[in-house]
Amino acid sequence: MSTKAVNEQAAAVLASVRERLIRNRTQLASAIRGYTAEFGISVVKELAHIPLLLERIQSDETVPELARELFASQAAEYAQMEDKIGDVGARIMAWQRADEHSKRLKTIADRRCCTESSGRASPDRLSANPSQLT
Repeated sequence: MSTKAVNEQAAAVLASVRERLIRNRTQLASAIRGYTAEFGISVVKELAHIPLLLERIQSDETVPELARELFASQAAEYAQMEDKIGDVGARIMAWQRADEHSKRLKTIADRRCCTESSGRASPDRLSANPSQLT
């Protein structure tokens, strides 16, 4: 296997690891929401609300001490997953910035964006109904 193929395979593994971490974070967030619902506390399904929910639980005196300890453990696990996802995402971005193939794709995408915003006909616009083009 060539060095290039090995590097591309490593990047594919990195992307796969990120996807798995995101799935695991989503599962943990769903479990946390389910557990808090047992205590009559609910929250919107957005992931951004999970840390706030966990903070709220810690200060809620109606939640038993044992449950608050367990939620604190889950808060630590959630924060750790967020850090790992951020680290892997940063590594993917660094790889993309260094990879020659990715650089070329970005250049093509940048050119297409500029062409579309300049008002010139783009392939997308040309595929539209001809009667709509003026």
